[in-house]
Amino acid sequence: MNHERFASLITRGKVVLARMAARALLQVTGLDGETFANVELLLPPGYVANPTGGDVVLLQTNGLRSHVVALGGDSTADTVADLQPGEIGLSRNGKTVLLRVGSVTIVDPAEIILIAPLVNFQGDVSITGNLHVTGNISGG
Repeated sequence: MNHERFASLITRGKVVLARMAARALLQVTGLDGETFANVELLLPPGYVANPTGGDVVLLQTNGLRSHVVALGGDSTADTVADLQPGEIGLSRNGKTVLLRVGSVTIVDPAEIILIAPLVNFQGDVSITGNLHVTGNISGG
């Protein structure tokens, strides 16, 4: 396969609309203004995303423009600029989870909800602000 033929199988696009199903199905506008409908978004296992407004890489499966899949779903609005080598983060709409070297940081401008029958903390707990408790407080 020559270089020009290979290059024509890959392009970049902007996600116009996403429909969440077993796998996100996208409507994408390509670089030349063409519209691709029902584009499957391929992400690593366990990842889910609605990348509306984001950029994706488009691949033509078996060279067919009728079967296009998308990789990625990047948005410059959600970039975490200060990641160091080896660190990863998830960021969307002001909500951020960062796996940093030496710490985990979770940020949300409104509320963080943990749902589990039991939440254990090992080590010291520091609270800046008020502590509201419903139920008993017991010492161990």
